[in-house]
Amino acid sequence: MFEAMILICLVSVPDECKALRDIRGPYETMPQCNARALEMVNSIQQDPRTANLYTVNGARCDKISGIQTKTSNLSNLEV
Repeated sequence: MFEAMILICLVSVPDECKALRDIRGPYETMPQCNARALEMVNSIQQDPRTANLYTVNGARCDKISGIQTKTSNLSNLEV
C-alpha cells in the first residue's frame, strides 16, 4: 500500500512549508499513488484560492504497512 503527500510552501515566505497527506488513500500500487499525488499538485496549482498563495515543492508516495484494524476479543475463541 502507498500513501500520497505533497509539500506546499507559502509564496511570500518560502521557508514556511506544510506536508499535506492524502485523505482518499492508501493505494494498492505506486502508479495509482503517483496519479493521486499529481491530482493533488494540480488541485493546488489550479485552484484560484491557493494558486497565488502556495507553490508545490514536492510530491511523493510512501510505502506503508497494511491498515491496522481492531480485532474482537472473541477472535481467539475456539468454536
